[in-house]
Amino acid sequence: MKRGKFIQHLNNHGCGFLKHCAKHDKYMNHHNGNRTYVPRHADIDTDLCMLICKQLDIPKPDGK
Repeated sequence: MKRGKFIQHLNNHGCGFLKHCAKHDKYMNHHNGNRTYVPRHADIDTDLCMLICKQLDIPKPDGK
């Protein structure tokens, strides 16, 4: 999945950018306080997208 589309999915479900790190960015779900890291690659593996969504406790992306 393209990173931009995935970030848009995170933002649509109440997650936002917290911190810029070396090769990843830290995101937080503002509804429940869960936090995780998102890699800064042009494409993010589908399995990794699903894991990040699970960690943030949001729905999985539709993958289209």
